[in-house]
Amino acid sequence: MRQFAAFLLVLASVLGVSACGNTNQSGTTAAEIDTPESKTEQEAPTLRADSDNNNTEVTSEMTTIRVIINGQEFEAVLNDKEAARQFAEMLPLQLDMEDLHNNEKYFYFADDFDTDDQELKEIHAGDLLIYDNRCLVLFYESVETTYRYTPLGKISDTAGLKAALGTGTAAVSFQAENTTDTARIVFWRRSYF
Repeated sequence: MRQFAAFLLVLASVLGVSACGNTNQSGTTAAEIDTPESKTEQEAPTLRADSDNNNTEVTSEMTTIRVIINGQEFEAVLNDKEAARQFAEMLPLQLDMEDLHNNEKYFYFADDFDTDDQELKEIHAGDLLIYDNRCLVLFYESVETTYRYTPLGKISDTAGLKAALGTGTAAVSFQAENTTDTARIVFWRRSYF
């Protein structure tokens, strides 16, 4: 019985060594194997200006965006949060934003944002928020709330914002501060309630 167990142990060792040896015949080191981490490092994010910048530097370059509504331009400053960076990567875009409660415009995206919901209690005119992981909300009136949102940023000067948005659906263009690219028009709607 001992001889049989010893034979199995030797056989398992031989097979184990040969199996490990065959997996890397190409000469590729473990660090060179295509993993999700290496793909991330190889593909430069769209926000990165050059490969020596880190995310903090890129974020600081992209914090200011333009919001254009009916030819009127507003400046918005984005937060240094993951959801705001995701939104900035999508720019430029033009959204048909629906009205809700005569104080906000909203648009549902097809994909979720990486959110960090907070109980805000009070929302101010010009606040740009994410609700329900994928709903972009732009408030044009200040309100109290019990809902949870992820803050993206804020329009700096809201003078004329309510008039520019008007009633009903509004075409709102979001563009990076340093771009003149034509906005992509996104068609995705979902009932708010």
